[in-house]
Amino acid sequence: MNLTEKKKILYKERPTARKIFADSNFFIYHTETTAGAIGFKVPVVEMGELPFGETEQGQLLIRWIQ
Repeated sequence: MNLTEKKKILYKERPTARKIFADSNFFIYHTETTAGAIGFKVPVVEMGELPFGETEQGQLLIRWIQ
């Protein structure tokens, strides 16, 4: 599945992504869709003042799709 297809699925299905790993450099989120699993690797330096929690809407993390 290519990046465009992943984005369409995230906007259509609106799945919740759960934080599965965190260290001093990255937060890793994961979600399941009808087309399979999608992961997000969010650099801590890009998070800035945003209040990222244990769960986030998948479509809000599109910028960091893996």
